[in-house]
Amino acid sequence: MHWYFRVGDKVQGPISANRMRRFALQKKLRPDHMVSSDKHHWFRADQVFDFVPPRQPAASQSAEQTVDVRPSRRGRDAFIALGVVIVVLVAFAAWRLLS
Repeated sequence: MHWYFRVGDKVQGPISANRMRRFALQKKLRPDHMVSSDKHHWFRADQVFDFVPPRQPAASQSAEQTVDVRPSRRGRDAFIALGVVIVVLVAFAAWRLLS
């Protein structure tokens, strides 16, 4: 799945999930930024991704290598519910047009 993220009026994307992780490492993506998979429905990044706090880095590991951004179950469930609503609305509109 590809993502878009918005900072102010500027939209960046489409961006792969791996690249979103890199943006989080580089602090280009923050929990308060808005993200979308379709550029129509926007959610706070922390509603879609789990921003895992960094672990204590080992002596040979940099702090940048410890940030992990994973899709959250709540975010996936919201997109599934949105998809179901859209399918139902399209089916209803088609039924109304054909009857």
